[in-house]
Amino acid sequence: MAQYNIANQAVTKENFDPAEHNLVVILTNDLIEQRDRLFADGWADMLRAAVNNGKTVVVIVLDNRSEDMCMPSGLTYTRLAINKSDLAEALANLKTEPEKTIYIATDHTVINFLAASKLQYIDPETIVDWRQGIRNPLLFLSGEARTDYLALAAALPKDGKLAVAFSGGVDSSLLLYVADRVLGGQNATGILGISPFTPRREIQAALSMSKSYGLALSTASFSDTEMRTLYPNPEDRCYHCKKMLFSNFIDFAVKHGFPYLAEGSNLDDMGDYRPGLKAIAELHVLSPLRVAQFDKKKIRSLSAALGLPTKNMPSLACLATRMPYNHTIDPAILGKVDLAEEFLLNRGFKQVRVRVHGDLARIELAPAELTSLLTNSDLRLEINQYLCGLGFNYVTLDIIGYRTGSMNLNVNSVNRK
Repeated sequence: MAQYNIANQAVTKENFDPAEHNLVVILTNDLIEQRDRLFADGWADMLRAAVNNGKTVVVIVLDNRSEDMCMPSGLTYTRLAINKSDLAEALANLKTEPEKTIYIATDHTVINFLAASKLQYIDPETIVDWRQGIRNPLLFLSGEARTDYLALAAALPKDGKLAVAFSGGVDSSLLLYVADRVLGGQNATGILGISPFTPRREIQAALSMSKSYGLALSTASFSDTEMRTLYPNPEDRCYHCKKMLFSNFIDFAVKHGFPYLAEGSNLDDMGDYRPGLKAIAELHVLSPLRVAQFDKKKIRSLSAALGLPTKNMPSLACLATRMPYNHTIDPAILGKVDLAEEFLLNRGFKQVRVRVHGDLARIELAPAELTSLLTNSDLRLEINQYLCGLGFNYVTLDIIGYRTGSMNLNVNSVNRK
């Protein structure tokens, strides 16, 4: 039985909901530069969300500057132009209760003043994206993004709590985020499976995502002994793996009051050899992204509108996909693959796979990135030296480049059914 670590919903400064507070924005000096920095990456959405939620937004321009701020369209706010020396008096005269107000500043002198006054302040430079704190994204979503969000929300169960098989990748991150926002934090939880097949960066991404967005997450650790039945690596390995993991997840979820388990497959997954989908169907695991007719493009688009950091994340896959079928899986080799891929990612490559063929490591990069490696002999030597140091005798570059499921090319047609 997997060892579970049950984590409560995270609550951090970063996921504090600004739409539930009045907002006072304080600008000074280089107004245009500050405005552009302040309202980039969702800040305009954050202010608009507060207004749409019936809160007050006040923009204070210090040093009595009179330039037109060209604020985001459709944003209703009160503008005050005062001298910096009058800031304390101006804040005292505002009709916004301090305990229900967030103060936003870009000038460090002002930030120091807010801190000394024990006011609840935010420095935009310390926040990645304020959308992560808003509990109701409908306060700022519009157009196609709003329609897509509502479609995915409608695909979630209406009559119970939902657990989500969570990897921290682009698909399951969107699914868990929307489930949390629609159903409520106490009614949605992620379950992260950790095994010798799980890349370290996937674990780190999942933990970071759950913490930053206040998503409840439990981890399930599967030992080498529990995974051993999969090591012969048959062509339908993914079926047996998903069946074992998701059966375990379902038992855990039901025990803790979550009658439904969902996973993050999408329409694009229907076109490749995906034996795991058979296990999903047999176990009656929900697939809301498919029900809502989401493909990868739509998932990335809605993730961007919501400000999720996973919007441009490369596709993830378990480390077992790096081994040819019917070749015994060795966890030690998978560990070397994990290190090799991290090494390549740290050299600036975005989409990476290191496939193993005996003592040969075959590197797959995004086609657009092939030239940068082929024309850099020093980097090629560095990569070769590192991978050979891991134990590979030969290191080669796949001239076609990365493609999903490249180990599926020779799968028996019977097993594809």
